[in-house]
Amino acid sequence: MRPAGPALEARVAQAAPSRHPLAFVPDEVLLYDSGEERADGVLAPIVGACKWLNPENRPAALANTVTEVASAPLRPLIGWLLVRRMRRRLAAAGHAAHLLDPREDRLRESLARLATLLDGKRYLLGRTPTLADVAVFAQLARLRRYAESRRIDEVPVVAEWLARLGALPPIAAALAP
Repeated sequence: MRPAGPALEARVAQAAPSRHPLAFVPDEVLLYDSGEERADGVLAPIVGACKWLNPENRPAALANTVTEVASAPLRPLIGWLLVRRMRRRLAAAGHAAHLLDPREDRLRESLARLATLLDGKRYLLGRTPTLADVAVFAQLARLRRYAESRRIDEVPVVAEWLARLGALPPIAAALAP
């Protein structure tokens, strides 16, 4: 079980000092770990595969990643090395462009499961956002930059939940350029 990071808690408390917007009580630790495990173990590989294997996404994937890791003069070199590394890494993990359809099917299943969890609730665990919401949000917010974003739009309850979380002041501040 991973503890909540003190740096994250400090940033959230600083962004919204009057009220801690991300509920964190001991009873939620198990639920958080389950949400984080699902986000990291299921969603992260799917999002990564869609990001790099879908030809529609390659220019955006490269631009988004290179901009985050390199200054302007080094971007072409870093971009070339990054594409080469990602192709090898994905191939070693058993991912290939011809396997993208099963990844999208798993994405659809995950979004349907998420919609079921959100049924009748504003957030995963009820009326207030928790760290479980943040863990899943982090993966799906990345997916919003790519062609598979249309899969999120197919599940309105998930799209609304993402918008609601993204509008929270601490999250909006963290995502601001």
